[in-house]
Amino acid sequence: MRSRKVTRYYCDHCSRGSFQKPAMARHEAACYRNANRSCHRCDGKTVKKPIAEREKPIKTMAGECPDCLMAAVVRYNMAFDDADPWEMRVWYEKEQYKEDGRHWDLVLRGVPTRIF
Repeated sequence: MRSRKVTRYYCDHCSRGSFQKPAMARHEAACYRNANRSCHRCDGKTVKKPIAEREKPIKTMAGECPDCLMAAVVRYNMAFDDADPWEMRVWYEKEQYKEDGRHWDLVLRGVPTRIF
């Protein structure tokens, strides 16, 4: 019988784990729950309007980065306890996020997106 001990690395902000230290360092730098995150898409532009004051459904406004908006929504929702009602939280729908991301990549950056 063989046995081996390995080191597993975990993100300080969420529950994600990895066996490779560089991979976890990259994830931690861009983790949505990290208040000091560095965005890989926009180089750190901020969200223009606070999440609590936005109209529903949530979507990007005039040149906002969808990843920075998603991070702001996640951090906003982290402030609630498990006992708080779900209606108090804000949702950034997956399809809207994808659409905003395609718009950012195609129009604002000029990078064509992959078509499947």
